[in-house]
Amino acid sequence: MSAPSKTKRIGKTGNQQESSGVVRRLVLFGGPVGAAVAMWFHPHAGHDVYASLSAVADTFVVIHVLLFASLATIAMGLYFLSSGYRGLSATLARAGTGVFGFFYLGYVAIVGVAKGLLIREGRTLPAEQQAGVAEAVQYLHTEPLLFAAGVIGAVGYLVAVGALAVVLYRADAPRVPLALLVASSVAIGAHHGPLAVAGMGSFVVAVGWLEFGWSRATDWPE
Repeated sequence: MSAPSKTKRIGKTGNQQESSGVVRRLVLFGGPVGAAVAMWFHPHAGHDVYASLSAVADTFVVIHVLLFASLATIAMGLYFLSSGYRGLSATLARAGTGVFGFFYLGYVAIVGVAKGLLIREGRTLPAEQQAGVAEAVQYLHTEPLLFAAGVIGAVGYLVAVGALAVVLYRADAPRVPLALLVASSVAIGAHHGPLAVAGMGSFVVAVGWLEFGWSRATDWPE
């Protein structure tokens, strides 16, 4: 019988698990590793955003394309981790993942990729026209609505990993990787630098522990 205090998980056949295992692990590990690389090499914008990033505009664009793809992969990984589980916490985890994917990736696309492309193209314009580009870049960097989208996305990530930790806790997962999973949210808040890289590192350790160090005895019968 199913234990009422446990999280119910929908079982899969052995063939289904084997066929999806490689893709699952590529997603679970590839996303945070790619994000860690992007966050480590992420150029820092000074007070004058256009001037400080002009020399590294190409790098800025490449980094944010990598970051966008990596964070989208992380969102997919969070869905994989919560898929098959039922209940309010599992639903909340998936909803938080959706909010993170929509708002934070939109933030990265506009404030990262679009801004970088604008800076890169602005370098080819006459000096008098570059002033207008610099104003547009500064606007994208400081616009409160765009910042709010990033904050909402970051909160969505925190809700997703927090609810997922509850789901896996009820499925008797080890406590340490669950704490590391929640701690990975600092990477989304920091966005770049050593703290962000450490957050993605905690995600990798958490997923590795859950995937290889925890035997899922959670396929409860219907």
